[in-house]
Amino acid sequence: MARFQKLILWVVLLVTTGMAQSKYVSDVLALNPLGYWRLDGDAKDATANGNNGVLVNGVTFTGPGLGAPIGDPNNQAAVFNIAQNQYISIPSTASGTLFALDWFHPFTMM
Repeated sequence: MARFQKLILWVVLLVTTGMAQSKYVSDVLALNPLGYWRLDGDAKDATANGNNGVLVNGVTFTGPGLGAPIGDPNNQAAVFNIAQNQYISIPSTASGTLFALDWFHPFTMM
């Protein structure tokens, strides 16, 4: 019986974690961002805009379960080594740069 209870607890924890992650992703996408790069093993844009990033100078990723949010057994995170000048290049759009970084355009990064 104790083994069955542990199994039920494990399933509940996994489902709850997955639901929280799914809710977070849907909440972010509901804000209609210009881009949403989860850096979960790649630099793909999760929005419909398709502004995929390009990994430059050997950006790598952690193993599964070592990314945010804490507790998701599958998420990864990008790993940067400052000595190698690593970064992720975000593409321009047909009308110019994707982001206008100046005093007159608000910008939020999470």
